[in-house]
Amino acid sequence: MSREFLNSLLDFFFPVSCFFCHQPKNKNTNPAGVICVDCEAKIDLNAWIFCPICNKKITTERTKTDGCEKHRTVICGLGAAANYNDPYLKPLILRYKYDFHEKFGDIFSDILFRYFENLKNQLGIEKNENWVVTFIPLSAKKERWRGFNQSKIIAKKFAQKTGLNFITTLRRKNTQISQAHLKSKEKRLQNIKESFQIDPDITVKNLNVILIDDVCATGATLLEAGKILKKNGVKNIFGLVLARKN
Repeated sequence: MSREFLNSLLDFFFPVSCFFCHQPKNKNTNPAGVICVDCEAKIDLNAWIFCPICNKKITTERTKTDGCEKHRTVICGLGAAANYNDPYLKPLILRYKYDFHEKFGDIFSDILFRYFENLKNQLGIEKNENWVVTFIPLSAKKERWRGFNQSKIIAKKFAQKTGLNFITTLRRKNTQISQAHLKSKEKRLQNIKESFQIDPDITVKNLNVILIDDVCATGATLLEAGKILKKNGVKNIFGLVLARKN
């Protein structure tokens, strides 16, 4: 039985609708059956990028390689499509991440793509400059428990929309405590330290990387992953997330 046929049966016997206005699934107005196009358009997208340390908006001239004037990090800038507490986004993120709704990846990659397209000139990212798309991996244990890696799904679909190459660059060791359970940046940095290693099957030297995660709180995970990529020869790293917690 094909996945498409199974999904059709599920839609027939268990009809789905927009999470917010309850508009039924429709190939034009609510294709995923999760959020209709009208409610998705109400998500307040940002029109700038941030410093991953202080959250300061980064000016156009400094975006590509310099980043924040005050903080020099392995990541030259952080793009966050929206605020985590956006009333039309947060409920979807929580449901996708913790209730295992894999199909939300289409919606989130679309939101990320719309944000990225609006900032394309500011970001200075061109296909002919060895830019590739990668993602923050889960540990093998956590991915088995969840059944999928939400950031990988978003990154892969985002790469398809942009026409950039998608590659797996990192592996993640098991961590003792979930980052979500740690509130301070210091504790998150300590917990995530040395959690990543480069994928031995990949050469990243001289690549420019868009590093995707779903949500950024303190930036600790992105910075630690970026550190490993830099050590292995990546030229520039731009962090890109669906939402940033302030």
